[in-house]
Amino acid sequence: MNNIFDAGFRILTAAIFCLVLLPSFAWTQDAPQPHRTGRYSVRFTQRDPRSGVAEANRRFGEGVRFNPAACKFDHSSESYEVYVPQSYDPSKRFGLIVWINAGDDGGIPPGYEELLDKHRLIWIGANNGGNDRSPFWIRAMLAIDGASNIKHLYNIDSDRVYVSGISGGGRVASMVALTFPDVFSGGAYYVIGCNYMKNLATSGNKFAPGFWTKPDPRILEMAHKRRFAMITGSEDFNKPGTERVFKGYKNDGFQFVTYLEQPGLGHRLPDAQWYEKGILALDQPLVEAAPAQFKLAVEAEQNSQFLEAFRSYVFAATHGRGQSFHETATGKVADFQPQMSGLSEQAYADLPPDSSSVQLRQFVRQWYEYPIAKQASQRANELGVKELADIESLDESSLRPALGTFLQDWAGYQVYGQAIDLLNNRAMDELKRIRARKYSREKVRQLKRFATDWEPSPVVGLARLDLENLAAEQLELIKSMVDIRKRRSKLVGFLDDFPDTKAHTEAVQILNSSPGRRN
Repeated sequence: MNNIFDAGFRILTAAIFCLVLLPSFAWTQDAPQPHRTGRYSVRFTQRDPRSGVAEANRRFGEGVRFNPAACKFDHSSESYEVYVPQSYDPSKRFGLIVWINAGDDGGIPPGYEELLDKHRLIWIGANNGGNDRSPFWIRAMLAIDGASNIKHLYNIDSDRVYVSGISGGGRVASMVALTFPDVFSGGAYYVIGCNYMKNLATSGNKFAPGFWTKPDPRILEMAHKRRFAMITGSEDFNKPGTERVFKGYKNDGFQFVTYLEQPGLGHRLPDAQWYEKGILALDQPLVEAAPAQFKLAVEAEQNSQFLEAFRSYVFAATHGRGQSFHETATGKVADFQPQMSGLSEQAYADLPPDSSSVQLRQFVRQWYEYPIAKQASQRANELGVKELADIESLDESSLRPALGTFLQDWAGYQVYGQAIDLLNNRAMDELKRIRARKYSREKVRQLKRFATDWEPSPVVGLARLDLENLAAEQLELIKSMVDIRKRRSKLVGFLDDFPDTKAHTEAVQILNSSPGRRN
């Protein structure tokens, strides 16, 4: 466990460093001032670069494909409900719950206010983000953007950023928690509804389909370090599904997973006492890790490793309340705080003038919460532009894999958008060449290869639509054939050419109902 929480916030910086690249946030008229407490409504105009469709398609990969046009909406017209405990202190880190409701009210449920006060948690939930909002990625977008925006108003504990949702909202939370563990860096809490990344067997040789058939190993590794809780009721019709998901997490090696079942609860919100049990389960590993973090802080300070010492003291002070070292850790945080900006600036001055982009990105990851990181990110971005220009000169076969690596390395930087544009433009050129060919099995093979080779470009969605249209056209031609034997032979070939299309399902039905059906 101590390895998981090694040096406090350091386990999170590799993924969340891109937040320092965001420009200053612009607020609408009903936006709050920083550190406001109580209940209020808010609108944001700033997007998190990770909430875009291209990034969603890259992370989800095969099995899920979002259409940019269908996911387009006016973000500045969306509103959120926020609750901040009156005890909020800007000098201390508070946790965050990002709520995804099944209905359209993002507000805190009745009776939950006291437990948020008790556990020092801020609440934010999007309005108009319920089950009727489709495609579901819009609801995920709102959650990601809400989480990112609220971090610019409050001192948020990165170890306690949780996404939670009820029923259909719980299902969305369960999908976004695993694919975006850098955003929801504490984990997730699913309420009477959740999905799992893999297919899960049910009964009668049936299964509940998974949503992440080929996870990115790096993202999945990060997700394994997060903490998860799920709650159902003894009378909830989603109870069997929640049990299956819990077993899926455990079987796949997720260490911090808690299953809760409220007696007599049907498909409705659990009471505050039972919801609190999940909060306690999510936070408990942090409490247990706090003593080791305090020890690391003391050792790091003795070795003049002041950044590591400061972050570990912050961890111990934040999560070690009631433990013997808490007062000492809190005092150390107060002592170190004024020195840290100066240390970050000195570390930046010590960088070689000819620092590589790798060195600069490493500096940003290390000092992400300090203003000097923005200067480092700007220098890194300038080098990234030059690297991208070199990639642009490559031939097609080398360009695709080089761009894929570049996109993984530069997520969150401005040059990432330029790389996506380059990918889309080249992908569109290639798709036009394929479209210009007459129909043949080779054209079908090229379209299928395209749908794999050009991830994560949204143009892949157009290629898949082309496949659907070709499949529908060819099936109609086959259905019009009079000769039964020839029609059956064509259907057999059709099934091999057009798997995973709507027309494929219809072709199977036709083939199975015809004389001499395929076994």
